[in-house]
Amino acid sequence: MSFGAVVEEMFSDISSRSSSSDESEKHQRATTLDTYDSRPTTKGGRAKSKQKGISKLSTQRKKKTVHQTAMDRLLYEIAVRTQHKAKSLEFEAKNLSDTVDNLRHENRALKRLQRSQTREIHDRHDFVDMANLSLKGFRKDVRFSEENRVDADATVRKKTKKVIRLENESKRYENLLQLDSKLPSIEELEQKIEKADRDLELKDERLKELQTKLELDDQRITQEQKKEKKRFVKLQHEIDETVRECHDLTSRIKTAERKIHKTNIYCRKRVPSTQALPAITWYPPAIEQSPTNKVQTWLNKNSDSST
Repeated sequence: MSFGAVVEEMFSDISSRSSSSDESEKHQRATTLDTYDSRPTTKGGRAKSKQKGISKLSTQRKKKTVHQTAMDRLLYEIAVRTQHKAKSLEFEAKNLSDTVDNLRHENRALKRLQRSQTREIHDRHDFVDMANLSLKGFRKDVRFSEENRVDADATVRKKTKKVIRLENESKRYENLLQLDSKLPSIEELEQKIEKADRDLELKDERLKELQTKLELDDQRITQEQKKEKKRFVKLQHEIDETVRECHDLTSRIKTAERKIHKTNIYCRKRVPSTQALPAITWYPPAIEQSPTNKVQTWLNKNSDSST
């Protein structure tokens, strides 16, 4: 039943009460007159008693009229105040409904943002896993390079031993040349020695090139490891910031839900109120009015993509 129907019913009750009071007054007046008329009096006494009853009835009627007028005014004031209170409650309910709608839209936007950030976190985790796999591959390459370097060192040692052995052989050949003139001439031996020296120089240059290449590979691998470590630290920092923002959004959502529950007019209707409550005007705190930079960036990005 609406408030207008309640007010109309109240005014109809007032009018019915006034009409019933008038009818009862008329009935009482007629009864009083009949009573005064039926009394046995002497000559002239009946007129006096009748006049006295009429004056008494008019006095009672005036008292009842004053009392009824005050009662009607009181009921009218109560109806007006009740109507004013109902209008204020309707206005407050409208404001609370608008606040609930705004909070519901904000909650939906935050949920969409949370889902997007959850997907981004999963993507970051996948990227971290891929980076870990790449790091394992780099470590494997480093171990392979170290093994190759060990093999190269072993080859160098072998070739050094071979050079020493060749030098010893050349010395032995020189001694043999000095002992036996039938052996090849010194020029031929010098040519062979020069050839051996050239071969040794070429091998030494090859060894130097291999050593330089190994050093460059070590430097490159070290730089790549440093870069990967920096990227891993950066990704871990971004993941921590994203997780912290998710926790912040979750706590803000819970706070908003608690405030909605506190300001819900349907929950307040269940408790009988003894007096009028003041209007509640709630404003969200500043930290909830302004979203974070990442949230604002995400919302701007989605709005641009939708347009």
